[in-house]
Amino acid sequence: MRVAELPGDGVAAFLDGWLVADEFEVHFVATRPERQRRGLAAMLLDHLLAEVFAEGARSAVLEVRRDNAPAQGLYRSRGFEVVAERRRYYDDGEDALVMRCALEGSLLAARRAVYGGR
Repeated sequence: MRVAELPGDGVAAFLDGWLVADEFEVHFVATRPERQRRGLAAMLLDHLLAEVFAEGARSAVLEVRRDNAPAQGLYRSRGFEVVAERRRYYDDGEDALVMRCALEGSLLAARRAVYGGR
């Protein structure tokens, strides 16, 4: 799990998942509403993708709500693409989009984020 904490403000965002064979499964990405759109989830995702790539992951996969355009934008900016749809996946009947990323293809962006453009 990766956590972004702000001084005097506690946990602002977190991301969790696990490595299964050579694929990293992203299970939770959350940012407190008042801290959204500040790059915290992007930073956590970049760091974790670079780390799991170094550990042998070659791809990452996640599900996202069809109506969550901001999250889809974040994932697309990191190289994720929609590969499948799960109808009525969530308890409220909303569909999920399955997104996948080949980490070799997104490694440069992750390195830039983690290492400041080197």
